[in-house]
Amino acid sequence: MSKIDDAAAATDKIQDHVDNAFDSLRSAQVNGFGVYADTSTRYRDLITARDEIAAAIDAMKATDWPTNADYDAAEQSAA
Repeated sequence: MSKIDDAAAATDKIQDHVDNAFDSLRSAQVNGFGVYADTSTRYRDLITARDEIAAAIDAMKATDWPTNADYDAAEQSAA
């Protein structure tokens, strides 16, 4: 696999973590008094979001991201 292919796969993986974090944060329910209806669920959702963001950050740091020179070389070889 090329550096660009590896980065594209990493981008998909990172985006999955980001999407999971957003999904966990969207699920909060508030009762008629403006208070979380279930604080234990909200706490779990926050932990899930934190863990997903941490996984996304780890994947970002572990990826050897392409440079402009890599993209230029890929374009030239495709032509």
